Amino acid sequence: MNDSVCCEHPAAPDAVCDLIRVRQPAGSVLLVGGGCEQLINLSTRLHQAGFRVSVAQDVRAGVEAALYHAPDVVVLDLDMPGHGGLGILRVLRSVPTAAETPVVALASENNPAAERVASCDMVARLMVKPVTGAALTRVVAALCERRRDPVREPAAQQQG
Repeated sequence: MNDSVCCEHPAAPDAVCDLIRVRQPAGSVLLVGGGCEQLINLSTRLHQAGFRVSVAQDVRAGVEAALYHAPDVVVLDLDMPGHGGLGILRVLRSVPTAAETPVVALASENNPAAERVASCDMVARLMVKPVTGAALTRVVAALCERRRDPVREPAAQQQG
């Protein structure tokens, strides 16, 4: 197994992961970023909300996981070293099977890549760090709902 990819829920023992996989998930989420503590906190919150969560801690693992697992939503830290977050985003948008996957970008307030990404409509949502688990869960839930029921999308946008 690639050391840069955590289990589906990095904070849970294997037995707990097996039990959690049995219930119907609210959707699948891939978290990609370099800060392991932040990833574990966000992963735990999403997992508690019923999402199937995978975590990748670097660019290569993020691209591989996104293409192999085809998650409903990708949560991507744009502050990864060496334009890593932006590189992953460019790859996802260039691959037909991943081009329509909603991406939630997390970025520090002064990240110039965030402004570029937001102005080009490359992401479904840009969130400025620090991001709370509750706020991210609401955004991911809405995006998963739109993917499952695209007919309801205009109504969901009017409420938001």
